[in-house]
Amino acid sequence: MIHRAGSHTEQISRGPIREEYIRSEYRRSEYSRSEYSEDEYIEADGYQVEVADTVGAGDAFAAAFLHGFGSGWHALQIADFANRVGALVASRRGALPGWSVAEAMALERTTKP
Repeated sequence: MIHRAGSHTEQISRGPIREEYIRSEYRRSEYSRSEYSEDEYIEADGYQVEVADTVGAGDAFAAAFLHGFGSGWHALQIADFANRVGALVASRRGALPGWSVAEAMALERTTKP
């Protein structure tokens, strides 16, 4: 989803953190994240799962985000993959549940706001 320039979410993404880092990430809701990268603003829809345990989901999201960033992926691909991995980990018990990239890619997008 792309917001028009000047939207509240975009302004937050361009805030003080933008001055220190190339990318900033903002959690809009439990279902989606926003990201500002250089001059490009994107939003990646979330994935709705039945939550089993939230411990480790944020760390999994961050690790997936950094993996994509370090691999030189496009901002939308990074945000989408991070959302998938965070959601998948939240659907499993424990901080370090087993999962595969194939399982993360098989998740269906949510249409919730």
